[in-house]
Amino acid sequence: VEDQLLISFVNTSNDDELIFSISNLDGKLLCSYKVNKSNENRIDVSQLKPGIYIGECSNKKNALLKKLFIKN
Repeated sequence: VEDQLLISFVNTSNDDELIFSISNLDGKLLCSYKVNKSNENRIDVSQLKPGIYIGECSNKKNALLKKLFIKN
């Protein structure tokens, strides 16, 4: 990832609000964003220093997706 992380969803039928959170490898929450399940979402990561981060998408009940990404 350089400046923007692209997130899109397939086959989402649930109406819960989704939050995409970015944490460092120590688990410290750095930022979070509301995301739209029906569109592609561009997350601005230009403020992050180069490194490895954890991206997590969750609703009110549980984590739906957890991925590592590398910021260049």
